[in-house]
Amino acid sequence: MNTMRLIYINLRPLPGNKIGFGKIPFRDGEMNLTLNAQGHGQYELQIVNPMNFYENVVQNVNKVLTVDSPDGVAVLGQLKADMTPKFQKALTRISAQKIPYDQLGLYPDELAEAMNAELEEKWATKGVKITSLAIELNVDEESKQRIAKFQEAKTVGSDPSMLYGQNVYQQGKRGSGKQLKRCYGRLYGHGHGRRHDGSANGRNNVSAADAAEHDESAGCTGSSTAGSSSGCTNTGCT
Repeated sequence: MNTMRLIYINLRPLPGNKIGFGKIPFRDGEMNLTLNAQGHGQYELQIVNPMNFYENVVQNVNKVLTVDSPDGVAVLGQLKADMTPKFQKALTRISAQKIPYDQLGLYPDELAEAMNAELEEKWATKGVKITSLAIELNVDEESKQRIAKFQEAKTVGSDPSMLYGQNVYQQGKRGSGKQLKRCYGRLYGHGHGRRHDGSANGRNNVSAADAAEHDESAGCTGSSTAGSSSGCTNTGCT
C-alpha cells in the first residue's frame, strides 16, 4: 500500500532573522580605504525552490521546521554559517557603487542582492535566497583614525587653486618690492643721492657700463647713459 504525505512549505518571505559578524576587512568605495568592519542586523529569507529545500534541507518528513523549533533553529544556524564568510565580498561589491560605509544600512535590497550573488552556488541546492538584509555597520578605532586622516587631507586639499593663488600673490609682492628697490637705485643711485665717498648725486658718477648692467638686473628697459635716468620704462619704476 502506497502512502502519500502532504507537506506544507511556506513560500512567503520570513522576516526578522538576526545576523551579525565580527571584524572583517573590506574596501570602502568612496574613500578607497581598507576598513575593519563589524555589524549586526536582520535579514529576510524566502524559500524559492520547495523541492530542493525539502530534499537537501528538510530531508525528513517528520521534521517540523519553524523559526523556534530545534530543527528550525539548526537550519537557520547553518544558513548563518554560510552567510558569515561572504559578508566581506558582499560589502566590497556594494561599496564599489560609491556608497559610504556608514550608509550601507540604507540599502537593504542592494546588500541582499550582493549576498545572493556570493551565495548563489551554495544556496542553489538549498532552494533559498535573501530578499532583504539590513545591517548596522561599525568600524574599529584603527579604521576611524584612517578615516579622520583622509577627511583632514581632503579638507586641506579641497581647493588647491586657492592655496596656489595665495602663494603666487605672496611671491609677487616680494618680487615687486625687490624690483621697486632696484628701479629706485636706477634713478637715484645705490647711495640714494650720495656715493660712498660722501659726494652728492652718486648716480652721476656711475659708468655707462655699470648703469647698463644695473638696468638689465632691475628689469628696466630703454637706453641708459651715465648721469641719465631716462629710458626706465619698467612698470615697477615710479
